[in-house]
Amino acid sequence: MNWYSESDSAPLLSRDRMFETLSEEIEELLKQLTRVNAEMTAVSTGSAGSTVTHTLQRHRDILQDYNQEFRKTQTNLRSRREREELLQGGRNDSL
Repeated sequence: MNWYSESDSAPLLSRDRMFETLSEEIEELLKQLTRVNAEMTAVSTGSAGSTVTHTLQRHRDILQDYNQEFRKTQTNLRSRREREELLQGGRNDSL
């Protein structure tokens, strides 16, 4: 059984703008989540009990964690893609 396919030899991150498309989609989802958090804060302004305040803060913390993790992953993947492109360029030059 052959576990290897042509797609395995293609660089993961430079295929058909997949990285850019997924990044844009994730950024849009994070923007939507930011708007939802802002709306929840606005709605609860009049009834800010300790439970509501704690819940809103927890949602803001989670959103911040998502944003940080996304930025870190995005930077790592961009670096990896740049390395792949450099290595491919070097291979093509030596042929």
